[in-house]
Amino acid sequence: MAGITSALCCVFYTLQPRKVLSKYSSTNVMGWSMLFGGIFISCFNNPLDIPGEINLYTLSAILSMILFGTVLAFCFYLKSLDYLSPTEASILTVGEPLCSIILSLIFLNVTFSSIELMGAVLILSTVFILAKAK
Repeated sequence: MAGITSALCCVFYTLQPRKVLSKYSSTNVMGWSMLFGGIFISCFNNPLDIPGEINLYTLSAILSMILFGTVLAFCFYLKSLDYLSPTEASILTVGEPLCSIILSLIFLNVTFSSIELMGAVLILSTVFILAKAK
């Protein structure tokens, strides 16, 4: 169920902002979206209720994840819709988990089981099938 929900959300956030992006910059769209999304999620989770210790290291790690892993990533994705069709952009997002696998192997010395590697192969084969169909 989570996979289908994730796919539907991906389709929604790829197709829905096309009209808005033609009128406003991707930075404005991202800023307002994150502000309203943050306010909405704060109704369910208190953002000030942080377990653990907050020090300079954890604060810099959290800010880095917010800036690089969320804000810049989505800004670049939305800006890419100026140059790519939504189909091409969503196909290219498949590379994100594969990049994570490769970086985890190189930098974190993570080992993957055969079923996980088979999943990566299936993801890659889907990309090639979709690219060939076009």
